[in-house]
Amino acid sequence: MEPPDWTRSDSRTPWPTGCPSVRVPAKLDGRYVHQTLYWVAFLQDGAAQMGEQVAWASGKPGDEDALQSVQSDTDAYYGRLKLARAASQKASECAIRYGAKETGPCGWLMLRCEMRKLAMLVLHYKK
Repeated sequence: MEPPDWTRSDSRTPWPTGCPSVRVPAKLDGRYVHQTLYWVAFLQDGAAQMGEQVAWASGKPGDEDALQSVQSDTDAYYGRLKLARAASQKASECAIRYGAKETGPCGWLMLRCEMRKLAMLVLHYKK
């Protein structure tokens, strides 16, 4: 299979469609693997698989806030601003709860403001 030409607007992902649930070996299990699986599912419109990755991170210090932030980005991308704000707020609360000072009180909230501006621009240009 040839790699896709990402510069063309009609390029498709090289992965097979359907994005089945993936079982991750314990040695490799971690936030970055689950974020990557989330992004692959996003590219394939795999809402159930994206939900699986967010659910995996629930209650895990350092992982829950990161996956909630990715969920917030997805919601903002689709124009679901209330859900994006809620996920971003949850990411911030998780970071604070687990003591991640650099992302907690200000980090995710600042990102939320930037994502809101971006979402407003996207919605403006879709009209």
